[in-house]
Amino acid sequence: MTVPRRGGAPAHLPPRLMTPAQVAVALGKTPEALRKMRQRGKGPKPTRLSERDVRYHPQDVSDYINNLRQKP
Repeated sequence: MTVPRRGGAPAHLPPRLMTPAQVAVALGKTPEALRKMRQRGKGPKPTRLSERDVRYHPQDVSDYINNLRQKP
């Protein structure tokens, strides 16, 4: 038996990946600014699905935001 998660996804599936546009909104940035951060090795850890397709794990985005809050 699997336990459904919010959004109807079964518990055995990983959480839904976020698009760059969704992450940009969460960070208060533009998608272009997020792309530049990614190119400089800054920001949340990206997951490359292909050469041109990038997604983010929600926990990585959350961890990145929490780490920003801890810095003076």
